[in-house]
Amino acid sequence: YYTDEGFTPGTEITVSNYTVGPFFCDFDADGYRLATEGEWEYFCRAGTTGPFSCNEMNYTSGNCTSCGSGTHPVLEQYCVYCANNPGATAPVGNKFSNPWNLKDVHGNVWEWCWDQYGTYPAGPETDYEGPDSGSGCVFRGGCWYYWAQNCRSAQRLGNLPGFWFFDLGFRLVRTIN
Repeated sequence: YYTDEGFTPGTEITVSNYTVGPFFCDFDADGYRLATEGEWEYFCRAGTTGPFSCNEMNYTSGNCTSCGSGTHPVLEQYCVYCANNPGATAPVGNKFSNPWNLKDVHGNVWEWCWDQYGTYPAGPETDYEGPDSGSGCVFRGGCWYYWAQNCRSAQRLGNLPGFWFFDLGFRLVRTIN
Protein backbone atom coordinates (compact mmCIF):
# COMPACT_ATOMS: atom_id res chain seq x y z
CA TYR A 1 0.00 0.00 0.00
CA TYR A 2 1.26 3.44 -0.95
CA THR A 3 0.29 7.10 -0.61
CA ASP A 4 0.90 7.75 -4.33
CA GLU A 5 -0.48 5.92 -7.34
CA GLY A 6 3.00 5.51 -8.83
CA PHE A 7 4.02 3.25 -5.89
CA THR A 8 7.15 5.33 -5.40
CA PRO A 9 9.63 3.87 -2.88
CA GLY A 10 9.37 5.81 0.35
CA THR A 11 5.60 6.35 0.00
CA GLU A 12 4.60 3.02 1.56
CA ILE A 13 1.85 3.07 4.20
CA THR A 14 3.38 2.89 7.67
CA VAL A 15 2.34 3.30 11.29
CA SER A 16 2.96 7.04 10.95
CA ASN A 17 0.81 7.73 7.85
CA TYR A 18 -1.97 5.14 7.76
CA THR A 19 -4.73 7.58 8.79
CA VAL A 20 -4.20 10.12 6.00
CA GLY A 21 -5.15 9.17 2.43
CA PRO A 22 -5.33 8.75 -0.42
CA PHE A 23 -4.10 5.15 -0.49
CA PHE A 24 -3.20 2.98 -3.44
CA CYS A 25 -2.69 -0.78 -3.69
CA ASP A 26 -0.13 -2.38 -5.99
CA PHE A 27 -2.13 -5.41 -7.09
CA ASP A 28 0.93 -6.75 -8.94
CA ALA A 29 3.03 -6.94 -5.76
CA ASP A 30 3.74 -10.39 -4.32
CA GLY A 31 2.87 -9.60 -0.70
CA TYR A 32 -0.29 -9.98 1.32
CA ARG A 33 -3.16 -7.51 1.09
CA LEU A 34 -6.89 -7.11 1.59
CA ALA A 35 -9.08 -8.71 -1.08
CA THR A 36 -10.91 -6.48 -3.49
CA GLU A 37 -14.67 -6.72 -3.16
CA GLY A 38 -14.88 -8.61 -6.46
CA GLU A 39 -12.21 -11.08 -5.33
CA TRP A 40 -14.00 -11.55 -2.03
CA GLU A 41 -17.31 -12.44 -3.66
CA TYR A 42 -15.56 -14.68 -6.21
CA PHE A 43 -13.76 -16.78 -3.60
CA CYS A 44 -16.78 -16.77 -1.28
CA ARG A 45 -19.03 -18.16 -4.02
CA ALA A 46 -16.36 -20.65 -5.15
CA GLY A 47 -18.17 -21.35 -8.41
CA THR A 48 -21.66 -21.48 -6.90
CA THR A 49 -24.58 -19.22 -7.84
CA GLY A 50 -26.95 -19.44 -4.86
CA PRO A 51 -27.19 -17.14 -1.85
CA PHE A 52 -24.42 -19.14 -0.09
CA SER A 53 -21.55 -21.32 -1.24
CA CYS A 54 -23.35 -24.25 0.39
CA ASN A 55 -26.69 -25.53 -0.89
CA GLU A 56 -29.18 -24.40 1.78
CA MET A 57 -32.53 -25.53 0.34
CA ASN A 58 -34.57 -24.12 3.28
CA TYR A 59 -33.46 -20.50 2.83
CA THR A 60 -36.40 -18.30 1.69
CA SER A 61 -37.45 -14.66 1.88
CA GLY A 62 -39.85 -15.76 4.61
CA ASN A 63 -37.16 -17.15 6.93
CA CYS A 64 -34.04 -15.18 5.97
CA THR A 65 -34.18 -13.25 9.26
CA SER A 66 -34.95 -16.26 11.44
CA CYS A 67 -32.51 -17.07 14.22
CA GLY A 68 -34.17 -20.35 15.10
CA SER A 69 -31.78 -23.28 15.37
CA GLY A 70 -32.57 -25.83 12.66
CA THR A 71 -34.22 -23.35 10.27
CA HIS A 72 -31.23 -23.53 7.91
CA PRO A 73 -29.61 -26.88 8.82
CA VAL A 74 -27.04 -26.91 6.00
CA LEU A 75 -25.98 -23.30 6.53
CA GLU A 76 -25.48 -23.95 10.25
CA GLN A 77 -22.74 -26.45 9.30
CA TYR A 78 -20.87 -23.80 7.27
CA CYS A 79 -21.62 -20.53 9.02
CA VAL A 80 -21.49 -19.04 12.53
CA TYR A 81 -24.52 -16.73 12.69
CA CYS A 82 -27.49 -16.00 14.96
CA ALA A 83 -29.00 -19.51 14.69
CA ASN A 84 -25.89 -21.03 16.30
CA ASN A 85 -24.65 -17.86 18.02
CA PRO A 86 -21.85 -18.67 20.47
CA GLY A 87 -22.17 -15.22 22.11
CA ALA A 88 -18.86 -14.07 20.61
CA THR A 89 -16.59 -14.65 17.66
CA ALA A 90 -15.99 -18.39 17.23
CA PRO A 91 -12.55 -19.96 16.77
CA VAL A 92 -11.63 -19.87 13.09
CA GLY A 93 -12.13 -23.00 11.01
CA ASN A 94 -14.73 -24.86 13.08
CA LYS A 95 -17.28 -25.04 10.28
CA PHE A 96 -17.17 -26.80 6.91
CA SER A 97 -15.26 -25.14 4.08
CA ASN A 98 -16.69 -23.86 0.80
CA PRO A 99 -16.04 -25.78 -2.47
CA TRP A 100 -12.57 -24.16 -2.73
CA ASN A 101 -11.66 -25.23 0.81
CA LEU A 102 -11.97 -21.72 2.31
CA LYS A 103 -13.51 -21.54 5.77
CA ASP A 104 -15.52 -18.83 7.50
CA VAL A 105 -16.47 -16.98 4.32
CA HIS A 106 -20.02 -16.83 5.67
CA GLY A 107 -20.54 -15.50 9.18
CA ASN A 108 -18.29 -15.37 12.22
CA VAL A 109 -16.90 -11.87 11.45
CA TRP A 110 -17.46 -9.32 8.70
CA GLU A 111 -14.31 -8.98 6.56
CA TRP A 112 -12.88 -5.68 5.35
CA CYS A 113 -12.22 -5.37 1.62
CA TRP A 114 -9.92 -2.95 -0.17
CA ASP A 115 -12.68 -1.17 -2.13
CA GLN A 116 -14.53 2.03 -1.44
CA TYR A 117 -18.25 1.50 -0.77
CA GLY A 118 -20.10 2.52 -3.92
CA THR A 119 -22.27 1.04 -6.63
CA TYR A 120 -21.44 -2.62 -7.21
CA PRO A 121 -21.91 -4.02 -10.73
CA ALA A 122 -24.70 -6.49 -11.40
CA GLY A 123 -23.65 -9.93 -12.57
CA PRO A 124 -20.57 -12.02 -11.95
CA GLU A 125 -17.37 -10.07 -11.39
CA THR A 126 -14.05 -11.76 -10.78
CA ASP A 127 -11.58 -8.88 -10.80
CA TYR A 128 -13.70 -5.84 -9.95
CA GLU A 129 -11.49 -3.35 -8.10
CA GLY A 130 -14.23 -0.99 -7.00
CA PRO A 131 -14.88 2.71 -7.51
CA ASP A 132 -12.21 5.41 -7.04
CA SER A 133 -14.29 7.07 -4.35
CA GLY A 134 -17.19 6.21 -2.09
CA SER A 135 -18.67 6.52 1.36
CA GLY A 136 -16.16 4.46 3.32
CA CYS A 137 -14.83 0.96 2.69
CA VAL A 138 -16.62 -2.32 2.08
CA PHE A 139 -16.92 -5.29 4.39
CA ARG A 140 -18.47 -8.63 3.52
CA GLY A 141 -19.57 -11.97 4.97
CA GLY A 142 -21.87 -11.34 7.91
CA CYS A 143 -21.10 -12.23 11.51
CA TRP A 144 -21.98 -14.46 14.44
CA TYR A 145 -25.02 -12.52 15.67
CA TYR A 146 -26.57 -11.48 12.33
CA TRP A 147 -29.30 -13.24 10.35
CA ALA A 148 -28.64 -15.62 7.49
CA GLN A 149 -29.65 -12.84 5.09
CA ASN A 150 -26.58 -10.83 6.17
CA CYS A 151 -24.26 -13.79 5.57
CA ARG A 152 -25.15 -14.23 1.87
CA SER A 153 -22.35 -14.20 -0.70
CA ALA A 154 -23.70 -10.96 -2.19
CA GLN A 155 -24.30 -9.08 1.08
CA ARG A 156 -22.20 -5.95 1.56
CA LEU A 157 -21.90 -3.14 4.05
CA GLY A 158 -19.46 -0.30 4.49
CA ASN A 159 -18.09 2.21 6.94
CA LEU A 160 -15.22 4.64 7.35
CA PRO A 161 -11.76 2.99 7.35
CA GLY A 162 -11.14 3.86 11.01
CA PHE A 163 -14.35 2.12 12.11
CA TRP A 164 -13.94 -0.89 14.38
CA PHE A 165 -16.30 -3.22 16.13
CA PHE A 166 -16.10 -6.63 17.80
CA ASP A 167 -17.69 -8.32 14.77
CA LEU A 168 -15.25 -6.99 12.16
CA GLY A 169 -12.02 -8.57 10.93
CA PHE A 170 -10.12 -9.19 7.72
CA ARG A 171 -8.71 -11.94 5.50
CA LEU A 172 -5.37 -11.52 3.78
CA VAL A 173 -4.90 -12.63 0.17
CA ARG A 174 -2.09 -12.71 -2.38
CA THR A 175 -2.19 -12.20 -6.10
CA ILE A 176 -1.45 -15.44 -7.97
CA ASN A 177 0.00 -15.69 -11.43
